[in-house]
Amino acid sequence: MLCLAILAGTLFVPASGAWAAARPLRCKPIVAHDTGERFRLCSGYVATPDGAARLDVDVTLPASGDGPFPLVTLLHSLDGSKTEFMSDTVEGEGINLGNNNLSFASRGYAVLTYTARGFETSDWRIDECADRSKESVDGDEVVYPVERYDHLACRSQFAHNKYELKDAQYLIGRMVDGTLTTDTATASSDIGVAGYSYGGGQTWNLTRKNVWRTPVGRRVRLAAAVPMGGWTDLVNGLLPNGRARDDTVSTTRLNQRMAQPVGVKNALLDDLYLSLLTGSGYNLAQYLEDWKDRINEGEPYDGGEPDIVRDAVTKMLSERSAYFLPKTTSYKTAIFAVQGFTDFVFPADQAVSMYNRLRAEDEDYPISLYMGDWGHATAQSKDEETAHIGELVAQWFDHYLKGRGPAPGGVQARAPGCDEGLGSLYRADTWADLQEPADAYVDLSGTDGVVTSPADYPNAAAIDPLNDLDGCRSVPLDGADSSSNLNLTWAAPDEGFTMLGMPEVTLTADPSGPNMYVAARLWDVDPEGGRQTLVTRGVYRLGSAEPQLLGFQLFGNAWTFAPGHEMKLEVTADDSPSLRRWGDDLVDEPGEISVGDVRISLPQAAAGTLIEE
Repeated sequence: MLCLAILAGTLFVPASGAWAAARPLRCKPIVAHDTGERFRLCSGYVATPDGAARLDVDVTLPASGDGPFPLVTLLHSLDGSKTEFMSDTVEGEGINLGNNNLSFASRGYAVLTYTARGFETSDWRIDECADRSKESVDGDEVVYPVERYDHLACRSQFAHNKYELKDAQYLIGRMVDGTLTTDTATASSDIGVAGYSYGGGQTWNLTRKNVWRTPVGRRVRLAAAVPMGGWTDLVNGLLPNGRARDDTVSTTRLNQRMAQPVGVKNALLDDLYLSLLTGSGYNLAQYLEDWKDRINEGEPYDGGEPDIVRDAVTKMLSERSAYFLPKTTSYKTAIFAVQGFTDFVFPADQAVSMYNRLRAEDEDYPISLYMGDWGHATAQSKDEETAHIGELVAQWFDHYLKGRGPAPGGVQARAPGCDEGLGSLYRADTWADLQEPADAYVDLSGTDGVVTSPADYPNAAAIDPLNDLDGCRSVPLDGADSSSNLNLTWAAPDEGFTMLGMPEVTLTADPSGPNMYVAARLWDVDPEGGRQTLVTRGVYRLGSAEPQLLGFQLFGNAWTFAPGHEMKLEVTADDSPSLRRWGDDLVDEPGEISVGDVRISLPQAAAGTLIEE
């Protein structure tokens, strides 16, 4: 029967991939350096299901037994590889603290880790391209002529539904069939997946394609998923336009999403691109290079022949963003989403949007959230918070894959700890229950003004997510206000105020040119200490050059304004270098926006939600 399974697994892969499919991963004993526990580590190279690429794969198993083991698959970030969630200790360190191959194997799991398609293998002698005759479906050479790079399907396709998602399904299927390792270990058919950043986006995507067949026809179900710092709308992370909200269900129609203005380039896009470039050994698909180059050219993003921006946005949404991927089955994957309020590229709205959608479709959908000061810059991602998240992840998988322990449901939100230690922790049954029914409403309409781009803002570097700074982002009050921006300050309540969630800014805007944007920053001002600390920020791409009334939510946070402090709302037309400056290299004259009728609503932490100070 085993021979039949191996034969069927080989037949599933085209001939060019038979070399890897016929060679299961070789296993050897290993020992954890901290606990002395014994495990088995199985390593090798496996051809992708389309035969185009070779994947560098590890499977970690308990010391003995053939299974079926509960299986957890861990997917790495853009600047990572299979080693990101690998550890020589059960405890782990950094991103894999309490959340790694040995920590799960010590709990009786089989753990699958692999380096994603197109990323360099750990052995330079092994070519990650298995078949150079296969080209990507997105690599139209009429639109993207081959120049520096090619369009080979063995390259990274940036979390594509037809490539990276199928790679994960195939490897998991081989584990369920018992054909992936020389020890013929098998995995249970109800499996779990977790991933961070790039891996988090893929994890979200798998929740939409959550039932599939193994090479020999067994049914696999994604029983539990933990996307961490990932995306559900990739475009809104790289090019935020300010339309995401936490109090409504955003449109699920691709054509309506496409009708929204393309947002403002996030500075971290270049950082993510560099991670992809170096991780792939400087071998990209040409179309990804062209997407990056066209976005960097700046506005206007609509039109052009060929219309590269529209093609990129369409493919990022339709093939790489879970929110717009059709659900293929009625099966419900239990989702525990970890997101950072202070994550500048994939902030809280990425998880909350899907949370609201799933609960609107089914109020009992098994989904929980953790929001904190964790993830990409400017999040601090302290080890203590990573360890807490690791405990929650282990509980989630134990409950949904092993039937052990209570379901760790509900929603948690943690405030940043600007000094040593962690900030306060809040918990409620739902996202809405974290907040009081009515927001605190501040009318600032008596102080109108004009904001300009470029802006003369001396503290821009202090809040630039590309600057690696310790602690919360704060600046001296002396010289903090720029004449290019509108600064509105008011006293915090005498008893203090704890904001929890995403504040909303409304205003009127009359721009001098097309494609401009309004950005806003909320500050906590400490007059006695002489500093102000950034609480949250956001941006809104204006839809036209006409006068308009707009409302947009900031990224959000959990934050307590102490008695005696002040709140400050700063409105700007230029949030560079964090966001691309409007008109860079395109206009000779500065732009300006007349701003008026400014108001802000602040969500307040609900009574009884504080569980840890």
